[in-house]
Amino acid sequence: MQRRPSRETFADESVRTRIQDRVSAETGRGSRTLVTGVLAFSTFLLLAALSLYQVTAPQRATSLLRQGIASATEVDLLLAQEGDTIRRFAESSKQPVIAVPGYPVTIALTRDEVLRSNNDQLANLLLDRSAALVYEDGLKAFDVTGSQSVSVFSAQGLLDLLVGRLSQSTHDHARTASLVFAAIAALSAITLSFQLQGFLRMRILGQAVLIGAIPGLLFSLGATFILDRLGSNDPFVSDIRSLVRSAVDVPTRNYAVVAIGGTIVMACGFVLGQVSNRFGATSAGSVDRPEVDYD
Repeated sequence: MQRRPSRETFADESVRTRIQDRVSAETGRGSRTLVTGVLAFSTFLLLAALSLYQVTAPQRATSLLRQGIASATEVDLLLAQEGDTIRRFAESSKQPVIAVPGYPVTIALTRDEVLRSNNDQLANLLLDRSAALVYEDGLKAFDVTGSQSVSVFSAQGLLDLLVGRLSQSTHDHARTASLVFAAIAALSAITLSFQLQGFLRMRILGQAVLIGAIPGLLFSLGATFILDRLGSNDPFVSDIRSLVRSAVDVPTRNYAVVAIGGTIVMACGFVLGQVSNRFGATSAGSVDRPEVDYD
């Protein structure tokens, strides 16, 4: 005859089952927290890489480079002083290609271009070709001797640092980084979707994206706030401020758009979840309520 399990045995198994369920729940919660953190961090890095990719895109980068090179070289002042001399030299010279003396970038202008252009047109030619050259080669296009050394803590050094990042190589690296972080973010979002159910999925996904976007948005807004309050009568410093502001506007917009999108998704998940729970409770109550016979 088999012996029936005692009441104590059932109690032990019940306690053991509850402990296992609690451990399993804690493990699942910890896993979701980890995946949520990975999604938030990868969102932050993705937006940073994407912003850099957009800033260093050829059209935008060359426009910023023109602005930076014009400030660094003072090409307008150079041509105002030497423009007539350059044209006289071109008129008397039989060389088909002429370099502008005193200009720190080796740019070739044809004899006809020099003779047919006024100072503003010459400046545009020099800046267009300088921007294209710096975009391809970086700041080494400025350093003919290979011995240039400027402190990054000086205004000139800061401008060189900014202009030197607006290059094709930076653009390529930013594209690669964007693809990598996009893949990590997508994998994290998919994993989190499988771990969650119902409208809680929307709320947590939106929350993770919002958490990832907020630090970048605060940093961008802080940089803009500081730049707007850096007062100086020095045109060179004003040019640097304008150049940095144009670049910072890109991540500010990207982080703001994603933060708003994450907030909307999170709010929709919360509201829909509340509505679903309320209707679910009402439906359950109507099913469980016993029918009354009034006959």
